[in-house]
Amino acid sequence: MRVYADEQLALPFLKGPPEALRFLDENPLKWERVMKRMGIAPGEQVKELGKGGHGIALQIGSDVVLKITDDKVEASAAIILKNNPMPEAYSVRDVFSIELKKNVIRLPHGVRFGIVTELLQQPDLEYQEIIRGWQSFSGGWEALTPGNVKVFLADYEGYDPAACEWLKRAAAGLVKRKIFYKDLKTNNIMKRANGEHVMIDFGHHSDVPNKRVPTAQWLEAMATRIEATYL
Repeated sequence: MRVYADEQLALPFLKGPPEALRFLDENPLKWERVMKRMGIAPGEQVKELGKGGHGIALQIGSDVVLKITDDKVEASAAIILKNNPMPEAYSVRDVFSIELKKNVIRLPHGVRFGIVTELLQQPDLEYQEIIRGWQSFSGGWEALTPGNVKVFLADYEGYDPAACEWLKRAAAGLVKRKIFYKDLKTNNIMKRANGEHVMIDFGHHSDVPNKRVPTAQWLEAMATRIEATYL
């Protein structure tokens, strides 16, 4: 793991996301300082892992990912997870803001957030199929909460009890941190080298729970779908 000598943002993070985000907005780093902060040597290869509507993910060295995004919602969750990590979510090592000039790493100019996390792997195919089952159910609620998960898993824990227990722990941990996750899908659950599964990409979450619960008709339709898929 790289060591960051620049502790510019340590104190504001203790105040929570609103104060920290305001600080980040007002104190962006130049790209050259980001390279120094992360120990990126001039000419060092930086691998692009993926690019989406809000930003880009870069692999730095052998074990670090730098995600550059304009999404304040995801930056807010990253600040929470940096201050209060949990086993079921990716490890956030650093959060800062970056002032980009035109054509730097193929992103428009302006201030973006930098989120430094661990390098992860895709889960195996069997686990991806389990996640697809969860994904089909997740249309029945707007946030991953213990109550919603309990309703959702009530009749179907048999197809992978260990994975379902992981989902319960993940929901409880996120709600405890006031992260109400709304983007459960195969691309957003990854695996560490030791086999642990973790959630990533917290751009679709809110700081308040929804009040919507699955209807009996919806649960019946999902029961038919899960029977056709797994039984």
